[in-house]
Amino acid sequence: MAGEHDGMDPEELSEEYRRFTDAVGREGLQRMVEHLTERIEANPGDTEALGARGLAYAELGEHRLAAEDSGRIIALEPDNAGAYLDRARAHSAMEEHRMAVEDYDAAIRLAPGDAAAHYSRGASNAEVGNLAGAMSDFDVAVILAPGDADAHYNRGLTHVAMGKRHRAVKDLSRAIELNPKLAAAHYHRGMAYRDMGRMDRALRDFDAAIEIERNYGLALYVRGITNVNLGAHEAALGDFDAALGLDPDNASALRGRGVALGSLGRYDEAVSDFGRSLELDPGNVETLAARGLAHSSLERHELAIEDYSRVLDRDPRNTAVLYSRGIARMYLGRYDGAIEDFEAIIAVEPGHAAAREARRLVGEVKR
Repeated sequence: MAGEHDGMDPEELSEEYRRFTDAVGREGLQRMVEHLTERIEANPGDTEALGARGLAYAELGEHRLAAEDSGRIIALEPDNAGAYLDRARAHSAMEEHRMAVEDYDAAIRLAPGDAAAHYSRGASNAEVGNLAGAMSDFDVAVILAPGDADAHYNRGLTHVAMGKRHRAVKDLSRAIELNPKLAAAHYHRGMAYRDMGRMDRALRDFDAAIEIERNYGLALYVRGITNVNLGAHEAALGDFDAALGLDPDNASALRGRGVALGSLGRYDEAVSDFGRSLELDPGNVETLAARGLAHSSLERHELAIEDYSRVLDRDPRNTAVLYSRGIARMYLGRYDGAIEDFEAIIAVEPGHAAAREARRLVGEVKR
């Protein structure tokens, strides 16, 4: 009966099946499907053959066919918890998470106490935005399998999504204790530390993630941003170079490298990176604002104003960009426009001292 495995723990069975599928390869799995199909045609009620074929289909990436085989078993054996689990996994693989949750509900109702089922339902609940349901499932999974690093890891991610970063750090730390080589746990704990303002700890976690997984592009990018924030611009440049070595068309990494280059006074190179980033991600306001600053540093105030204006078309209350445009207009002698920008800032932030002082100075120049 599919999903029922006498004498063997489900995790052990999964490992055993994985070794088997690795050994037979794709062609072997296809021959297995052909053989099982002959059995099923001869005996349509052969749930053992249906279950085996469904697993083979899943290994071949034929998740729709796997779900159909599980459905046939459920029609024959409505109380078969394993068939519901198998179909739920197929739905999850096809990103049909609401349908997956329904099948996990049935499996857990029929066979309560399965840590893996709660863990998997939690993951699907998170995918559909039911964070409270996900948290409840991960809580149960942790109780049932306290030594499972993945359960702690996913509960930590759910805490992050709920804005509970201190709890996230606790869960992610436990996941790392259980599996020190879990690079993603280091990365996400680093992100939580960064959001908490603990940059030194964040940097150590990003270092650990990259040491475990040298081609971890996202960790390289975020470490670069963290190094920029810490003023370590040369180190940041190395991180962005490494990230772009993995993906030359990474618009965010190009923007980050541009910021690092600008901070090092290499403005022409920065403008080039910002331009390439905008080709890949047109209209990105962060990149436009950064390129505007680089143009201003090169005294290309006309080009800077063009970039600032494009940002303000989308975000007219962006006081930082209003201030930068006001200064660029001052350099070009466009005092009325500069006053207009500084007054727009004061309307948003009445206590903006720099804007008030700039407004006063422009007024004196005009007189």
